[in-house]
Amino acid sequence: MVPGMVVLIGVVIFGEKIYSHSPVGFWIALAASFAGMILGFVSTKRIKYYRYHHESGFPAFDLSELGNKRELFESFSELIDKQITESKRG
Repeated sequence: MVPGMVVLIGVVIFGEKIYSHSPVGFWIALAASFAGMILGFVSTKRIKYYRYHHESGFPAFDLSELGNKRELFESFSELIDKQITESKRG
């Protein structure tokens, strides 16, 4: 998605010069930038985050997961949550 945005910004900034030099090149660059953004948006993966807070309310640590093993990550985060809860009890 970012490369498509960079190309789009370049087309916007230099669009008049590109168009005056080659109108076809302008439309190709514009189409390529939109295709890059769409491809980037479609191919991105969702990242799952867990944030654990200290008793004072400040973040203690973060966990993140990217991939296809969500069940393992969720069981791992549940185990950490259980251990934190048990350690607070004393």
